[in-house]
Amino acid sequence: ANFDSAVKYFELAVKAYPSAPILHYNLGLVFQRKGDDQGAVQHYNKALELNPKYSMPIINKAAIYANKLEYNRAIDVCEKFLENENDKDMGVLSAVAGFYLLKGDYSNAIQSVRKILIQDQANVDALKNLGIFYFKKNDMGLASMVTTNSYNLKPDDPGIANNRGVLYSAQKDDSLAMLYFAKAIGNDPKNKSANFNVGSIAMRYGDAATAYEKFSTVLAQDPDNLLARI
Repeated sequence: ANFDSAVKYFELAVKAYPSAPILHYNLGLVFQRKGDDQGAVQHYNKALELNPKYSMPIINKAAIYANKLEYNRAIDVCEKFLENENDKDMGVLSAVAGFYLLKGDYSNAIQSVRKILIQDQANVDALKNLGIFYFKKNDMGLASMVTTNSYNLKPDDPGIANNRGVLYSAQKDDSLAMLYFAKAIGNDPKNKSANFNVGSIAMRYGDAATAYEKFSTVLAQDPDNLLARI
């Protein structure tokens, strides 16, 4: 990608429309993709100065810190935004939950997702995440209940089907696990998680051909995945 040309284009646009927050956001995005985090943060901050309720600059700014493993700083950026009369912003709440997950703080990740579900009880993405958080916390009962509810709401979602398979696999029920991994792959043939999970179970049962096929699908998208190399 020609980032330098994109920077020049958006800088001209910012000069023409200096009070347009989306232009500063887009310029920040280009700097971020270029690897210039300082320039990105500068323009994200300018976008927020122009529109304090603009969530995307906050999410991307926090992600810069999270990518440096500065999870507390990423969370702090989001929490300060949420305190500023933006406490119902579901995008930022979801980002906070993700940063807590990366930090290994499953209890606070769950609390963040619950704040989304208070607003929208049928939010499938939030339910999907909540099920995984309970699973990570080793609360299999709640993980199963939430994942079943999310699957009933959206049975064609490959991520949810894969999550159900993961739960059954953890309970040593490989038959049901494979059923839901197959459903995930049926809806998304390139789904990395489901293909990897099928490959792993196939390896346990000595089915090298299936394992090779599924791991090849994973490696085509993620060549550095050492676990998928057999």
